[in-house]
Amino acid sequence: MKDLSIIIPHCNEYPQAYFTVCNLRCELERSGIDWEIATIANRCSKNDRSYERFQTLSEQKNSPFLALEYNDSQSHWCAKNVGVQNTTGRILFFIDSHCIVTKNALVNMYNYYVEHEEELHGTLHAPLLYMNERSGAELEYKLVANITDDVQGVHGNIKNTPHNLGYVFTRVRNNECHRVSCMSTCGMMISRDLLVNQLGMWPWSLSAYGGGENFINFTLAVMGYHMHVFSRENSIHHYAEKRGYPWNYDGWIKNRIIAAYMNGGEEWARVFALNSRGKRAVLEQMLNETVESCQEQRKTYIEPNLKMTPQEWVQREVAEGRSKETYW
Repeated sequence: MKDLSIIIPHCNEYPQAYFTVCNLRCELERSGIDWEIATIANRCSKNDRSYERFQTLSEQKNSPFLALEYNDSQSHWCAKNVGVQNTTGRILFFIDSHCIVTKNALVNMYNYYVEHEEELHGTLHAPLLYMNERSGAELEYKLVANITDDVQGVHGNIKNTPHNLGYVFTRVRNNECHRVSCMSTCGMMISRDLLVNQLGMWPWSLSAYGGGENFINFTLAVMGYHMHVFSRENSIHHYAEKRGYPWNYDGWIKNRIIAAYMNGGEEWARVFALNSRGKRAVLEQMLNETVESCQEQRKTYIEPNLKMTPQEWVQREVAEGRSKETYW
């Protein structure tokens, strides 16, 4: 078993994906950590050279690199699952292929996570630094929530009561490691036990757009775990992504229905689904597909370990000053 497995899905982002791997290799080679890097080609085009380059790295003697493919569907989250299944690290770090870690950031995160794993009781994230923003603002996700008990209007397609959990970017608040309501998964550290044995990994029905952050953040939250952002000097530089996923509104909505079902059950998912924009018949079908595909994972991993409802979690975050209820 390795100490640390780094999981990097990629899709049509050559040569940036290769730069990301080279950056991580330079950070880790003299760290004393027993590490491996798994890259997962997620239905790349024939013109993308990333998988070919990563195969060359993996064929070297005693190589710590694994070049993998996921072609069943275009899903950032399922590609991550493939990486998890084919690695052995006790600690997992997920980074997007268009991101670069600042000097010593990954080693600092790993050492901090190992030392404080029990008290962290959840995930640790690196703050994002968007290089294409003139401000160079370091950012974290902030919870925005509208959760009420009023279900009036769910029988139609009018979004009268938008029961919702989501996130927006806000500035990093201080230099210390601190708790947050939700974070991006493109710089996330988590134990294999927590992701695999407690959550059952990402739902395999998640598609390309959104939903993965919702699932990991909100489901861990109602199971009593916490999200933490690391100190700002340990940032991730985020460059413009070039994956070129075709926008699919239905896929985006279904991913959010999946997250709602996982952390709140069928009743919460129904309220969310039927208050989303779209044809009622399509929304009903998405809901039914979600329950059918995800009920075993929720029943096995999540439902037995729930500590609170989504409403109770949001109320706690508001009361403790980490969030504010916002009506979209």
